[in-house]
Amino acid sequence: LYRIGFPKKKILTPRPRHLFRGHFEIDDERVDVGSWVGIRGHNWGPEHAHSYAYGNANLWDQPSPWLFDAATARLQLGPTVSPWLSASVLRKPKNEIRFGDPWRWVNSTAVVDFPNWSCTYEHDGTTARARWTLDPEDVAGLRYLHPDGHLSYCYNTKYAELELELERRGSRERQTSHMAELEFLSSSPIPGIPLHGNDLLPNF
Repeated sequence: LYRIGFPKKKILTPRPRHLFRGHFEIDDERVDVGSWVGIRGHNWGPEHAHSYAYGNANLWDQPSPWLFDAATARLQLGPTVSPWLSASVLRKPKNEIRFGDPWRWVNSTAVVDFPNWSCTYEHDGTTARARWTLDPEDVAGLRYLHPDGHLSYCYNTKYAELELELERRGSRERQTSHMAELEFLSSSPIPGIPLHGNDLLPNF
């Protein structure tokens, strides 16, 4: 799918668990970074989605090697907008479960309603149920400029709550996180959350 024209928006996460070292500065205050756990990923393509919810988790309340990456998005299709399309991947030490079969993209279980998002995924007899939520006080809001120049509004936190259940052949596993990333993109601003980066977009 990265080599063809549809969908125009791609999600790329080449480093789902990455250790960062170095430092950064804010208002002349230096903060040293020593083996902080994060990810390296980005949106890629000539067009971004009309709206989406995106989340990832690599830090869990109970230590776990699980890595979870998921998205639910609506695409602009000419004058109309697609239904919600969903996919995810769960990486475990000995296998990777890709809940991304194209015939399952249209997923009626997906509910995107800021500050909540939930979706159930199926693949090869395995079911994953993900429920995300965030506290709006923990959110950074920014204006999101698309490649074609139109504007959307992005809301991101690194302190979302995630409940993830995995069921296969009668066995069930569960993990929770209060340190998950959760991001919403919408075509209109969410009241009450400040938007940053005004100096980068002088025309708005």
